[in-house]
Amino acid sequence: MDVSAVKSYERRNPLQTVINSTLIGAAVGYGAKYAIPLQPREKKAINYRAIVNASRKDVNQKRVDSFKLLKTRTAAQDEFVKLVDTRDQFKYPTLTNLAERLGGNETPLGKKVLAIINNEENKGLDLDGLTKKLGQESADVKLFTQLAGNDRESFKNLTLDNIIEKLGGEDTPIAKKVTAIFKINDNKALDFDSVANSLGKNSPEVAELKRVARFNNCFVTENIDSIVKKLGGKNTNEGKEFLQIIKDVDKEASKASRAFLKGIHKHLKDIRYTAPLLITGAAAGFAAGFLHNYFSHKTEA
Repeated sequence: MDVSAVKSYERRNPLQTVINSTLIGAAVGYGAKYAIPLQPREKKAINYRAIVNASRKDVNQKRVDSFKLLKTRTAAQDEFVKLVDTRDQFKYPTLTNLAERLGGNETPLGKKVLAIINNEENKGLDLDGLTKKLGQESADVKLFTQLAGNDRESFKNLTLDNIIEKLGGEDTPIAKKVTAIFKINDNKALDFDSVANSLGKNSPEVAELKRVARFNNCFVTENIDSIVKKLGGKNTNEGKEFLQIIKDVDKEASKASRAFLKGIHKHLKDIRYTAPLLITGAAAGFAAGFLHNYFSHKTEA
């Protein structure tokens, strides 16, 4: 009986075997539409940075809204609310905002910037104007003016060696900076104002101003550190709480962006062309069925 059953199974309609294999192959081909990972050309349409930024913004706002519903807020919660509510100041900062980033009245550079922008003569000053003014009042320019003298006319007749001697010798920091300026200009004769302007433009004060002006995200590490410091430091309860809020928000934002990306990936797979995969799968199934019949026939023979 066992042998008869096996022989009966193998004698089934060859056409049905081919049809079944073809249908199975087509089903596998359709499944491959979702099983095959997204290719680089498909991923080009995804703006990963925008997704991450949107997720973070949404999570931040939800956390702020939840804090605003509280009757009383901790110092850390209050600082987080202020941080998010004033985030546009990091994208489009005023000169006062920049001065605050530099430490305001708590640091020499912050005080200097505040003095410049609060001067009535500098009303309407923009960032380029502030940079120029700050360069003119920088420590390098003041030292150069003091050592090189104010006789701008006689300066034209000095050789580089004469200038270096006036600046205290080639090993002094200010002399090295002036030498570099002359080298950049192919050692051509430069007047006093040209050297002073170059020193101001490349001064540490101007470099620091330009650095903080480039910040356009309120969550940059330096800003977070300054808030923690304001709360008493990372070892205080307030500092720890604030850092934990940042950590929790980061975790939630990452989770939200992953979920959003998962949806986008599925959509991209949904809109893939199905026909080529179906045809390929069906063809492979047809071939498999045909070969099965062929080899079964050969075996029986």
